[in-house]
Amino acid sequence: MVLVTGGAYQGKTAYAKEHYNDKMIQDYQNIIKKLMQEGKDPIAYTESLIRHAPDAVIILREVGCGIIPISEENRKWREMVGKCGCMIAENADTVIRLCCGIPEIIKGELP
Repeated sequence: MVLVTGGAYQGKTAYAKEHYNDKMIQDYQNIIKKLMQEGKDPIAYTESLIRHAPDAVIILREVGCGIIPISEENRKWREMVGKCGCMIAENADTVIRLCCGIPEIIKGELP
């Protein structure tokens, strides 16, 4: 499993498409939001993803830095994105953070 993370508009998707063409899951933070809106458990979903898609490339935008959201719903979402991101990173072979299009290896090796 590969996790590509970083802030908005930092080149995550372009980087992943260039280096990892198969089984990309884009905007995982939006999947988490949708699951929460549907009353589903993002933790259980993420655990299942880790078990059943060990070769997936997951693109997750960092949402935990910056201003704390006013609404409780958005604060809970931000917390859940952080928890799921930690789970994915722990189980990933490679974790890459992009800033200004430049990849930084957090875990593993660059492709």
